[in-house]
Amino acid sequence: MPGSHLLRCLLLAGVSWIALFSGVCAGELSSTLKPQVNERAVYGWNARHQAVMERNRTVKPEYVIFGDSITHRWGGEPSGDKRALGTGKAAWENLFSPHTVTNMGFGSEYVDNAYYRVQLGELDGISPRVIIVLLGINNLCGRTRRQRSGLFHPGKAAAACGLDAWKDFLTLVPIPRSVMNFLLCTYAVLLGAVLAFPASSAPERALPSSLKPEPHQRDPYDWNARHEAVRKRNQSVKPEYVMIGDSITHHWGGEPSGDSRKAGEASWDQLFGPHAVTNMGFGFDYVDNAYYRVQNGELDGISPRVIIVLLGTNNLGHRKDTPQACADNIKAFVRLVRQKCPSSKILLLGVLPRKEKNLAGPVKETNKLLAKLQNGKNIFFADPGKALLSADGSSPKNEFMKDVVHPNARGYEVLEKELAVLLKKMDAKYRGGKPAGKHP
Repeated sequence: MPGSHLLRCLLLAGVSWIALFSGVCAGELSSTLKPQVNERAVYGWNARHQAVMERNRTVKPEYVIFGDSITHRWGGEPSGDKRALGTGKAAWENLFSPHTVTNMGFGSEYVDNAYYRVQLGELDGISPRVIIVLLGINNLCGRTRRQRSGLFHPGKAAAACGLDAWKDFLTLVPIPRSVMNFLLCTYAVLLGAVLAFPASSAPERALPSSLKPEPHQRDPYDWNARHEAVRKRNQSVKPEYVMIGDSITHHWGGEPSGDSRKAGEASWDQLFGPHAVTNMGFGFDYVDNAYYRVQNGELDGISPRVIIVLLGTNNLGHRKDTPQACADNIKAFVRLVRQKCPSSKILLLGVLPRKEKNLAGPVKETNKLLAKLQNGKNIFFADPGKALLSADGSSPKNEFMKDVVHPNARGYEVLEKELAVLLKKMDAKYRGGKPAGKHP
């Protein structure tokens, strides 16, 4: 049988085992999944990763195909492999012409390495109509002595060498569920098993209708320049902690500052002591804008021990979102942060109290909804704003506030004390909470 016909038949055979996923269960990574660079590659793995990123940014492919050397040598762009046979190239062109497509196959790849690539942004900013996944053979046949010695049992191999890793990989792929069509011919053929994810346990993957990831320029500072400064700092410093927020965080202290209105620099320094930390607060940010920032690289390539999230006040106070809409947006944001930094703990803070009486109710209701997002393992919730409240239990004390929403130096001191207690409980390596000298 000619090579091109053989490849098409193999593809068609795989199609008969297509699994249409509405989502997959989120949770801890399986013990067999170790996201990392592929150290086994004889080609330039990092160079190919960058080539894929660049192509996806410029071409915006209609289709992408994930895989190992089977995909890598098939055809398409970026090729980076002279071993792609002419028959394979012809079949590739026959299959995808006239559509734009990216070959995301990497030789000798485990599922672990493909997970790492997605984690580093290979799918960021694109929305292919179909994502084809052909992975797993190297997990099955290249990673354990049991497989190399020929003692192979499909069911046991699935459990030991990659089925859990597959679930984690599919959880990571950030494509709305309406277009999550995955070709799983490798596992269907090699394992002889149906991969079933119950719809009842699968979370909705599409973003809330009220969440519109995008940049903004509602404040006088240069939003895009600050975005680039945060990315640059995180790549050079590799922070132990990051704090993601709006102007309440932006005006507190730390680096990159880009803001001469630091109202709580002394308490920031006391809170984080000798630790490397990045201030990822952006004035006037909605949750939507913070989502865009993380989606576009601000957390890529780093793994802070704790990520502090303080967002939502502009959604409630400026855009007039409902508490449910605000909480849904923050839930989606926390999910994205978990995808980007799966080993980090997340400290989700409640929306701080504001002076406007009409917003006291929405703030309280939003915080009740946010408290439900904690799981006690890697997502924790706290409401330090309660320490700012006056006797009425709704509005902050004047002595702690610079204006209707921003704390003054005394207000930041109160927040510092609250957060120091929380970080001590969450992170055994935390050494802040006391006066310190200069730090990264």
